[in-house]
Amino acid sequence: MTLELFFKIALFIIFFSFAYVISAYSKTAKTRDADKTARIKAHHAHEVPLLLKLRQLFGIPFYLGLLLWTFAPATMAWSALALPVWARWLGVGIGIFAIMLNVWSHRTLRQQLGDAFDPVLRLLEARLW
Repeated sequence: MTLELFFKIALFIIFFSFAYVISAYSKTAKTRDADKTARIKAHHAHEVPLLLKLRQLFGIPFYLGLLLWTFAPATMAWSALALPVWARWLGVGIGIFAIMLNVWSHRTLRQQLGDAFDPVLRLLEARLW
């Protein structure tokens, strides 16, 4: 296995680990009384409108670029950034640390807040400890 392939695999493992944590905690949120559309509306009400528009604007090109970079790397050669190997290893280490921090924060907040916890990390009701 080449080093380039290893770093591609590491990127996908890190990327999908975040998606897994969010989806795992979203399942518990779905068991609450509020339906999905009400939760999305509540989330968007607390979100900066510009950020919502930017996510819509750049979301699809980001995922398409990621797929092209993975399966047809020649089409994305224009965006290549030659990083030294140590910087790539540093990125893998930071990614692994970020996954652990994400899991820890979701687990801790879920335990502390109970039903007031939402996986998009917004507080549904104020509660003093």
